[in-house]
This record gives sequence, C-alpha cells and structure tokens, in this order.
Amino acid sequence: PLGECKSLEKLHIFSNRIITIAPSVLGSMISLTFLNLNHNRISELPSEIGLLVNLRQLSVDGNTLVELPKQIGNLHHLQDLHLADNQLKSLPSTMGQLRALTQLLLAKNRLTSLPRTIGGCTKLSMLDTTANFISFFPAEILHLPLKEFTVFANPLIPQWPFPVEQEAEILCLRELAARSVLTSAADPKSRIRFLVQRNTTIKSLLAPARRCAHCDAFFLNSYLECVRFVNIKKVFHTTNNPGRVPVQALLCSHACFSKQREETFFGVLATSQS
Repeated sequence: PLGECKSLEKLHIFSNRIITIAPSVLGSMISLTFLNLNHNRISELPSEIGLLVNLRQLSVDGNTLVELPKQIGNLHHLQDLHLADNQLKSLPSTMGQLRALTQLLLAKNRLTSLPRTIGGCTKLSMLDTTANFISFFPAEILHLPLKEFTVFANPLIPQWPFPVEQEAEILCLRELAARSVLTSAADPKSRIRFLVQRNTTIKSLLAPARRCAHCDAFFLNSYLECVRFVNIKKVFHTTNNPGRVPVQALLCSHACFSKQREETFFGVLATSQS
C-alpha cells in the first residue's frame, strides 16, 4: 500500500479517475519530493498535504479543486506549484509562506484576486494567471522577481479616468486616532512607539494599517481604492510582454487622488470599513 512507502520520493498518478486522496496515505509519504496528480477528479486536497515538508514539485492540473488547505503554506521547500484548469475561487493567505516557490501556474481557474501575502514568495519568477476573473493585482506583486508574468483572458480594469466629486472625508474617531498613533509610532524616539510595542492589543488593532500610495501617510480602514497601470516588461524585464497591468494602489483620501500631478491613479471604489 502507498501508505507504507515512507521512502518514496516521486509519485506519478496522473490521468486516472481519482476522486479523493486518503489523508492517512498522503501524510505518511514524508519523503516525497515530487507529486503529480494531474487530470483526475480531485475536488479537495487534505490538510495532511502540509506534512510533505520535503516536497519540491506539486502538480494538480486538470482537477476540480475549489480551494486549497491553509496547510499548503507548510511546504517551505516547494519550488513548483501547478494548479491550472481547476475551479479555484481564491488562494489561502498562507501562500505567502512559500519562500522557495519559483513557479506558480494558475491558468483556467475562477480566481477574482490574488492574496496580498503573495509578496512573501520572494523567489517567484514565473506567474501564470491566464483565463481567470482577475480585474487587478495586489501591489505586492511589484516586489517579486518575476521573469515571466501572464495575464491573458482576464477582465482587467481598463485605463479610464475616474471622476472624483468628494474632496474631503468625514473620518470616524477610531480612524483619526489610529492615523495619529501610527504617525507618532513611526518615530523611533517616540514614547508612543514604545507604548504601542508593549501593548499587544493595540498592536493587533493597528496591524492592518497601510500607507498611502501617493503621500505615504498611514491609514487604517478608510481609504480610496485605486489602481495604477504598470508596464510589467519595463519593471521586471520579463521575457514576455503582458503590457500595462492594473495594480492596486490605496490612497488615504480623495484629496490625494485630486492632487496627483499626472494621471497616475485610476479610481476603482471608495472604501470605508470602520
């Protein structure tokens, strides 16, 4: 039985009619470095996939996967992950823990976005998102060492101007306080910084904070969601040329949107999560 093959390093069981993978079997093959499950009928990977800590290559193309277990992030040696032609609607945030990942193939799924944590895949050089439902990409992709980036057949946001009528926001007290604390805590000599670092509750509340793509000011939950169009080949020197791709950019206020000197940011949706 496969469950007794503890020394097995490579397993090819593609093009069968496999519906499920027994968790006990998968979790026992701890020496696996290569696993090919392509073209079966697998709708779910058991959480025990995270026990295959020696895995370098995992291919599950042509199945019916709807989601991935969060334990996928435990595969710290994984280099190639093939998930094309499935029914994935989202990826777990733990994807960002795949520090060794160099290739991620996601073509022909139902993805509407990529997680921000993808920026943690610091060795990712090939990303294929062909034929999904992605309208724009997280800003974190700009920190990846991409050499090939494919975006064909996605409903990407077009580069159209977005009129802004509101010049000022009325921010809630919590947002105003958070912005003030975050600004003060950015100073290494600040007493506020010392207090925040010692208070785990406050640190947790402020953890979602981000910086404005225009003025670099802090904000917590109130922002204007925009995109900027990035010339991927110019930024990454990719071997292919996907053209100008919409990448998320969050602004702290409508004022920042109005102050841009050139048509850099294009509006998507004004968002407030107080």
